[in-house]
Amino acid sequence: MDDQRFDAAIAKMVEDSMELARKMGELLAGHPRAAQGAALLDCLGQWIAGHYQGGEEIMEQLLANHVAMVRIALPMQIERIKDNQRGRPLDG
Repeated sequence: MDDQRFDAAIAKMVEDSMELARKMGELLAGHPRAAQGAALLDCLGQWIAGHYQGGEEIMEQLLANHVAMVRIALPMQIERIKDNQRGRPLDG
């Protein structure tokens, strides 16, 4: 795959994941935090369990990578929430 096609594929994946996250946010909105957390836990658990054939080590690595990425994303997410609280749109 050439660089241009690879970049386009990555851009499409990011676009798709952002749209999915937006839809999930809409589904979670208005529910208690505990229910939101439980739903996200279940989704993540299903995703990791779907890799069971790779063995425990693969599942542990997926979880560790996921937690690391969440830590990287937290500052951006906090700023988005603060902006929203200041009356700025989340996607603006």
